[in-house]
Amino acid sequence: MTVEELKRYLRLDYLDADEEKDLKQFYKRAKISVRNKVGDIDLDNEDAKEQFEQACALLVQVWYDNREAFRIGNAS
Repeated sequence: MTVEELKRYLRLDYLDADEEKDLKQFYKRAKISVRNKVGDIDLDNEDAKEQFEQACALLVQVWYDNREAFRIGNAS
């Protein structure tokens, strides 16, 4: 899945360079995470590939939507 496909999936019109970099990193980590949970995936099988990309895109969406900074300790 390309960055442009992810942007369309997430309904993002514009991303600055840092946000695009974040999106790429989220997708890279999502692929690792899905493979760790599922095991070997036959990416030559079109259905398996589509399901894998969908699972990765869903993870990216959750991580992107919840990427706001947080503060450890007392909030003031």
